[in-house]
Amino acid sequence: MTRAGRVQTLSKKAKEAGFVFHSQLATAAGAVSKEEKERKVTSKRQLTEEAISIEAAALEPSTKKRYEAALKKMERSNPHLLPMASPLDVKMGFAHLRGLRGGEIGTLRGAVRLWHHKQGHGVPPLEHESLRYFWSGLKKLADNKVKEKERLLKEEVLQLIKFWRE
Repeated sequence: MTRAGRVQTLSKKAKEAGFVFHSQLATAAGAVSKEEKERKVTSKRQLTEEAISIEAAALEPSTKKRYEAALKKMERSNPHLLPMASPLDVKMGFAHLRGLRGGEIGTLRGAVRLWHHKQGHGVPPLEHESLRYFWSGLKKLADNKVKEKERLLKEEVLQLIKFWRE
């Protein structure tokens, strides 16, 4: 069986066992009983280890660092805004981003989702219908300027060509 097939089977077994959150799965992890060995059932410990490795692979280390930095920035300015349980909480949490780059807004949205997941809270209402115009306005007010670079002069280009030919 391929790793993907095994992961899918383990995921299905975890759902059938009633596990919804990673924390529930980790809490229930235990040793393999004789009965489980005889039936060749995947143990809760193995399911937990697989779930942890799958979840760890979801985000690159650089993404995790960006998310942590975004959350720290938010906590410094408004430490009371997490968790975000309502659309109003989302508006207050993202209002301080007015004028920042669009990418920073997207990073914080992902960071808030990850924070809610890791803390065991429900999914934040980032996609709530009442936020459609808020997100649209925030994107319009974002700093989307592209830094232009100086153009090379003809003489500089010729010098580069000469350098590479030598």
